[in-house]
Order: sequence, then C-alpha cells, then structure tokens
Amino acid sequence: MVLVFEGVCYVFDEDQFVKMVPVAPGSIEKKKDFWDYSKKKLLNDKLLHRVREFDSEKIKAINPAKIEKLKTFTKSPLFDEDKIMNASTAAANLSKWIRAVV
Repeated sequence: MVLVFEGVCYVFDEDQFVKMVPVAPGSIEKKKDFWDYSKKKLLNDKLLHRVREFDSEKIKAINPAKIEKLKTFTKSPLFDEDKIMNASTAAANLSKWIRAVV
C-alpha cells in the first residue's frame, strides 16, 4: 500500500512535501516517508473527490519525470494488482487509477 500512496503523491504533485526519515533508527541514510504523509494529508474524506476531479488537463500537467517514475511503479511486482487487492480493495482501486493516469 505504501507504493500506491507514493504514486498518489507523485500524481498530485505532493512528493516535495514528504519528510525525510532515517531508513533505520540511528541510520544516516534517509528516505521519504510517503506512508506517514499519506495518513496525515491524503487519507481523508477529500481523497475520492480529488481523484474524481483529476481531469485530463491535470494529467497533462504532470512532470514527465514523475510519469517515468510512475511507469516503473506499474511494472514493479509490489504494484501487482492482486497483491494490492489482498491488502486493500481501496488501494487496489487507486493503483488502477494510477495506471490509467500513466
């Protein structure tokens, strides 16, 4: 599910707001915490409205580099629709939407 919401952050152009966190406690290596950001900012009653209102003009405005990143997501075994469906039907539907946007 984390990968799905990372994809949603890229589609909505919110990835730059995601905070960096240590990969492991005490580690100097860092990664973006898309799951924490998504829980706080995306998983709310406005998400479905935002998805429905995301029209072709907004799709065309997505940075091409982000589209390329999203294309690699859709090819990842972790982004497999059946695997996501086992975790969450809602996340599986968002993964279908991300595929449609790409």
